[in-house]
Formats: sequence, C-alpha cells, structure tokens
Amino acid sequence: ILDIIIYYIYFLLTGRDGGIPTIIKDLTETVTLYGISVLWFLPALFLAEITFLAILKTAKKLAPIIALAVLIIALYLNNSLAALNAVHGNETWFFVLHLFLFAIVRSLICMGFVALGYYAAYIWQKIPGVSPTETGKYTVPADILIGINLLVTVFFLSRANGGVDLHYGVFGNNTFVYFLTALTGSFGIIFLCKATEGLKNKGPLRIFQYYGENSLVVMATHMDFYILYVSEVLAFHFIKYVNHAKSYIFNFMIVAFVLIAEIFMIEIINRFFPFILGKTKSKRKA
Repeated sequence: ILDIIIYYIYFLLTGRDGGIPTIIKDLTETVTLYGISVLWFLPALFLAEITFLAILKTAKKLAPIIALAVLIIALYLNNSLAALNAVHGNETWFFVLHLFLFAIVRSLICMGFVALGYYAAYIWQKIPGVSPTETGKYTVPADILIGINLLVTVFFLSRANGGVDLHYGVFGNNTFVYFLTALTGSFGIIFLCKATEGLKNKGPLRIFQYYGENSLVVMATHMDFYILYVSEVLAFHFIKYVNHAKSYIFNFMIVAFVLIAEIFMIEIINRFFPFILGKTKSKRKA
C-alpha cells in the first residue's frame, strides 16, 4: 500500500510511469501474490516455508524425496508457463492467471532452497568441530578461508552460467549450475558471517549488525521508495568532478547514499510503524 501511494505521488509530481494503469497493474500483482518489484520476495518466501513445513509435518521420513519431486515439477511448470505466456501474454485473462500460477510455481522453486537449507543445517550440526554454533582458535580462520574460496568459486560459476533472475524464473544456461552457484554463494556468506560473529558489537562494526537486523526494511524500500533513484542522481552530480576510476567511485557513492538514506527509513518504521515488521510498540516505563 505504501509503495503504491509513494508511486502515485511520484507520478503526480513527474507525470512518468503510466499513472492509473500502473496502479491497477500493481494491485493485480499484489492480489495474485506475484508481488510488486522487489516485494515478490515476501510472498515467495512465506509460501515456500509454509509448503516445506506442510511436507515435513505430513511425511517427515519421505520429506526430502517429496521436496525434490516438487522442485523438479515446479521447474518443468516454469518452462511450460513461459511458453504459454509467449503465446497468450497479451490476453488479459491469461495475464492475471499467469501472475498467480507463476507466483505459486516460483514459491515451490524457493521451497527447494528452504529444504536444502534445512537439511544442510541438520548435517552441519552433526559434524564435530564445524557446527555453526561452534567457534574457537582454529574455526575462525578456517571459516574465513572456506567462505572466501566459496565466493571466488561463485564468481567463476556465475560468469559461466550467464544472467539469472529468480524473480522472473530465469536460471541462465544451466539450471543445475544455477542451484550450485546459489548454494555455494549462500554458504560462502554464512561461513564469513560465522567467522565474524564475535565482532558484531565491536566499535564501528556495529553498523553491519544494525543493517543486518534491519535488512528487510532496506530490501523493501531501497528501490520502490525511490531511494536508489535519488542516490543515482546524487552520484551523477558528484561524479562529474572525478577524473579517474569513475565507475568504481560512482557505484560506491550510490551504495553510500542508499545506506545513509535507509537509516531514516529504518528509524521511522521501527519507532512509529513497528507493526509493519510484526513488532509491538514498546511501552515506556513510568
């Protein structure tokens, strides 16, 4: 709702991006659970978790096999829907139906990641010395080394597989490589986070903890609240005075401006609208 309101204000001020037809499209994408822009992530994650929990509770011993079967079927349906959309995509009835069906299929694909994460954590807990909750003299450097190596591997795998986008069900040149790359990158980040867990409350590093705890706000607002757009405009303004390494400085400035602006969004939502995040407003003690 906030996203649509902010978009309409932007439209009234600039006259860009379609007006009422765009609002109708946004409402349709919301109702069908397809999701507006970056907000596709929320219904996809929710439905993925619910689906896997249902499989786990109804058939715990067979859950891995059922989850894998559901994932394979979902990948097949994803290709089928893409083919049908190429033929009937201009028809209104199919456009709406496609949004809903694809939202379900995409959630089932995401369920595959939830299942893989669940069983990976189960196996990880069973391996002595490398449990995600264990840290020690040798585990920190080992976690850093493993994490860096995994992310380097991701760099080469992703370049080989080409462009991907789970939002639209695009998995590059090879779906298996896509999943392998996604899992490798996820574990790379997890290992690095595990290695630096003890530093999260140390001086300036607290800022990473701050953004980590509020990553949902950053994800949901950075694009559709036009924070990224304004940051790009500001970066363009300052970059004209730079002669060397323009692209690197430009990208760095965009990230910096976004993170600074997000502090205001994080504080406003946490202080005045905590219910958006599922939190209750804390009462002041007398």
